[in-house]
Amino acid sequence: MTTPNTGFPCYLEKKGNLRAMFYNVYGYDNDFPKSETRPKAYNGTRGGPIVLRHAMQMEIFEGYASDVMAFQEYVKTSHDILTPKLTAIGYREVPYTLPEGDKVNDTPIFYKESVLSLIEGGYHLYNEWVDGVAVSCNNSFTKSLSWAVFEQKSDSKQFVFVSTHLMYDAERDRNAYDRARCANVDELFAILDEVRTKYPHIPVIVGGDLNSFPDGAAFVKLQTRLTWMQEADGVNADTCGMKGYSTYSFEKQEYTGCPMPPPTGFGIDHAFFDGNISVLNYVTLTDRSSLLASDHCPKLADMILN
Repeated sequence: MTTPNTGFPCYLEKKGNLRAMFYNVYGYDNDFPKSETRPKAYNGTRGGPIVLRHAMQMEIFEGYASDVMAFQEYVKTSHDILTPKLTAIGYREVPYTLPEGDKVNDTPIFYKESVLSLIEGGYHLYNEWVDGVAVSCNNSFTKSLSWAVFEQKSDSKQFVFVSTHLMYDAERDRNAYDRARCANVDELFAILDEVRTKYPHIPVIVGGDLNSFPDGAAFVKLQTRLTWMQEADGVNADTCGMKGYSTYSFEKQEYTGCPMPPPTGFGIDHAFFDGNISVLNYVTLTDRSSLLASDHCPKLADMILN
């Protein structure tokens, strides 16, 4: 599966007993393009109205019917609009309390209540200062992880699931921000160590917006303890790179641009695993809704917990 499919719908047949999605839902609210409170860089055209994007995202969630989903850039509007809709179709959010300093967006986990039982979970806001780099210039304290321990109702097998968003290269200083992202990974590893102390040998699934290509320092560091799903034995995978923003005309009330991810190059959204897991599908979703609803395409993984 190396060539993106622009058809809609093109829902992938599920393989295995666990389907996971990793998705930066793109949180900027562009409903009011002329508002002085909106960054000029967006001009009300990048992404389109958030209500419309949420509607397309619900098509994605219902169509691919993942058992567990890791979100990034999930803003208050998403909590207000998407969460009730997800609850209505059988999903539950892993509960946690956001720290006082995290007011912008977070990295929630949603799971299908009919398939998985939640044992416990938590949230961690990455450190505000890392090696002289301020997270506050990084969308105001938005880089975090959420984690949960689940049990499959069908066979009682347990696993740890992590949704994460690593630091963005806000000033295009790759060396400084590579060090900061590596520090984020150290914090992630520390939390995994705590969980695995309580649940020895439990399989681990980690994914999200890493703000890192496969040659990045944080990505390489993750590979010291985790396996990139792209490199799992026998996996059906693609090599899609990053796509751009969709463009929307408020005057015409229609999309005027639908960017495709290049068929090679990979992107910055990735998933990893550790333990006795077989990864069968690891693909980039490229149906129409997936191309338009965010500046990131969702990543989908089908697995077997052995």
